[in-house]
This record gives sequence, structure tokens and C-alpha cells, in this order.
Amino acid sequence: FRRVLFRSREKALHGIHPSRLRWVLLILGCILCLVIQDCVMSRIKLFGATTDLGVAAILQVGLLEGTATGSIFALLASTVYYFSGSAPGAYCVALITVPTMLCGLFRQKYWRRSTGSMLLCSSIAMLVYELGLFGMAVFTGVTHLGRLPYFAKTAVYTIVLMIPLYHLFYRIGTIGGHVWNE
Repeated sequence: FRRVLFRSREKALHGIHPSRLRWVLLILGCILCLVIQDCVMSRIKLFGATTDLGVAAILQVGLLEGTATGSIFALLASTVYYFSGSAPGAYCVALITVPTMLCGLFRQKYWRRSTGSMLLCSSIAMLVYELGLFGMAVFTGVTHLGRLPYFAKTAVYTIVLMIPLYHLFYRIGTIGGHVWNE
């Protein structure tokens, strides 16, 4: 009986399974954030710094999906981000994946699932990413220690943009859950 009921519901969605639709929308949201970052946000500088909207989107989706699925998503999405040409180097794959995984593990172990814990963990992951990016740039000789405030400003601007981004990805994430089935 369940199989028949599910098939009739699936046909009502024109053959699109809700979880597939959710993943397609999440991936399109990340791609849209990369395009907006490259075309619009990279040209807007506030006190000499800009945002990292593409990284914010990857971190948000990775943390929303839980540790196992989110870590795999962060690894794949950060690889696509690296090959898109806007990433600073191949090390950004590790700088996105590892904080996503560690912050997700910490949140699942010690905090309950809430908007506050999600935004706090994604903010910590963003700070770790920016500090790791700065450390790598200093290590390779691309920048100097005096540029640390600009990296910190980038992290703060991106964290502020993560608030509306979280609500967007949270709404997309409810597709296939109880809201979608009602």
C-alpha cells in the first residue's frame, strides 16, 4: 500500500522525487552564489574588503545536511569551486571541507539543531577558512601580515550575509520533509 501511495504522490510531482529536487535547488543556489560573488560582490569593496559568498553557500549547505552528507557535499562543491577559477588555490578544498566536517561534528555532538547553533558553527567555519587562507597566503609569500584586518573584514562581511543565506537554504532543505508532504 505504501509503494502505491508513494508512486501516486511521485506522479503528482511530474516524476521529480522531492529529495532530488531539493539537491538540484541546493546546488543551483550554490552556483548562483558563485556567479553573484564573481560578477557583483567582488566589485563591491567596503573598507578594502569584499565577501566570499560562494564559500558561505558551501559551508551553509554542508552544515545543514549533517556531518556525513554535508562533508561529502563540501568536498565535491569545494572541488568545483576550485576548478571554477575564483578559488585562491587547491588548498581551499581542505580549508572548506575540514571546518565543515569539524563544525558539523561539534554541533551534532554538543548542541541541539537550531538556527543559533547553525549560524554560530557556520561563522566559526568561515573564520577558520579566512584565517587558513591568510596563513597560506603569508606562508607562500603572496601577502604580508599587515593584511590580516582585510581578511578579518571579509570574514565578518560574509558572516553577515550568511544570515539570509541560511534561511534560503533552510527553506530549500525542507523540500522532501514534512512541509513538502503536507
